[in-house]
Amino acid sequence: MRVNKILNTKYNEFIIIGNGAVGSFLHSLLDDSFRLLGKKDPLEISDNSLIIIATKAYDLENILSQFNRTHFPEIILVQNGYLDDIIAPYPFAFFRLLLDFGIEKENNEFQVHGTGAFYTDHYAVYQMLMSKAATYYCEDTLCMRWKKLITNSVINPISALYNVKNKDIFQYDTLIMNIIDEGLHIANVFLKPELTYKEAHDYVCSVMTKTGSNSSSMLQDIHKRKKTEIECINGALIRLGKHYGMSVSTNQLLYDQVKNLEKSYLCSEKY
Repeated sequence: MRVNKILNTKYNEFIIIGNGAVGSFLHSLLDDSFRLLGKKDPLEISDNSLIIIATKAYDLENILSQFNRTHFPEIILVQNGYLDDIIAPYPFAFFRLLLDFGIEKENNEFQVHGTGAFYTDHYAVYQMLMSKAATYYCEDTLCMRWKKLITNSVINPISALYNVKNKDIFQYDTLIMNIIDEGLHIANVFLKPELTYKEAHDYVCSVMTKTGSNSSSMLQDIHKRKKTEIECINGALIRLGKHYGMSVSTNQLLYDQVKNLEKSYLCSEKY
């Protein structure tokens, strides 16, 4: 379904914020009714806007703080990680758009890794994407979000620390099991019915298999000497685990190692 048809019925405008790999890929799938903005571009938001934010998770709070609280946009979040504590202070309608495939962008060309799909709880976004790519509408994305968070807590730090593509993460089987176990205990505080270990492990393995040739976003960040999203992935699991009195020793180990690696180049580039 063309965006214009939906645009004329409810929304004044459509905006994608974030012109990296994911935001640009979404823009390529949708028609020109969408404005594509970089994270530093001026934000002029009108009432009844539909906004997809496809920046890194650590940019989200700064972007939301620029929105006029008297406007009531519908905001679709595409970020990796646990976002609830970031969005909690804002009175906007938040929805999710989840991907279980990898995207790399180089010289304005996209390489899609895997045969995954989009999952969203926003029906208009589902309508827009369903004819362009495999897309599923989910009234409640909570379980899917936790499976994706656990998956990211495995794939991202291991790939970044050991400099391997997703298909090569399987060799770290003990580490994988420990990360999943810690994440699962935290996830099941929020999930009813609870997620089983088999369900979580099968999902993690399916994503690693389907996106085997992909370099994770965190590995790409390390190669480009950029800040990573470790705070919103393993860092979030650490904060939640400590709050609920649960063991997070494996996540803490990975978090510390990634932060030290990140610090080694971010600090040096200040001088």
